[in-house]
Amino acid sequence: MLLFSLIRTFMSFRVMKLGCIWEKYKNILLFPLICTNFDLRSKILTFGKTQINLVFRSLNRIFAPMIRNIVLDWGGILIDLDGQSSIDEFHRIGALEVAKYVEFCRVEDMFLRLELGQIDTAQFCLEAREQDPAYEGSDEALCHAWNVLLSGIPENRLKRLEELKDRCRLFLLSNTNEIHWEYARRWWQPEDYFEKIFLSYEMHQVKPDKEIFLQMLQEGEMKAEETLFIDDSKRNCEAAAALGIQTIHAKSLDYVDNLPW
Repeated sequence: MLLFSLIRTFMSFRVMKLGCIWEKYKNILLFPLICTNFDLRSKILTFGKTQINLVFRSLNRIFAPMIRNIVLDWGGILIDLDGQSSIDEFHRIGALEVAKYVEFCRVEDMFLRLELGQIDTAQFCLEAREQDPAYEGSDEALCHAWNVLLSGIPENRLKRLEELKDRCRLFLLSNTNEIHWEYARRWWQPEDYFEKIFLSYEMHQVKPDKEIFLQMLQEGEMKAEETLFIDDSKRNCEAAAALGIQTIHAKSLDYVDNLPW
């Protein structure tokens, strides 16, 4: 009986909120439908677009599944990437063959092994030289050219992280490598924002393999249905969704400004 009472109270609360939304916005929603003046109707619809959007966002707040955890990708979602600058830098130092990996987004050979944590920075540089025998520069120059890919995190995204972490648990899940991560930590402290950070080169797994998501859920003590995953890769989102994780395929964290919570 107590359970039924709680369910009835919860549903009554939702219906009451829906009724309040209807009373607040019904004139905006109904008047364009009964207005016979087409010019006036067009103006009203244009004027009321913002208010109508507010209605749908309010409905989302009521009926959207409960999100307790948000998992963010790093590159392309939180931090901007500048592939052309990295390519240009590899060309400038004479590592033309290595530049092709960035140019054609090739995650293979030493780049894949680096993301999997199978090789370290020194071994990466050695294998890069094997791929590009004409290169005669330093390891530091190779690493710098690779790090030029990371163009920084806009301040508004850091502010958004601050807001989100007060509302839910925040996690980071990234296919990355020790060269990029150690470079970024010189000017960014991710522990200030995320409860736990999952990095491919430490986990020895990469997205979109399902094992990396399962390990993330287990170690983060997350339920899939209560978790939202945001990534700029459609394949990664599809892999997460197959495990029951809610997903958003986005191009940056700026998209999160449109979420209802």
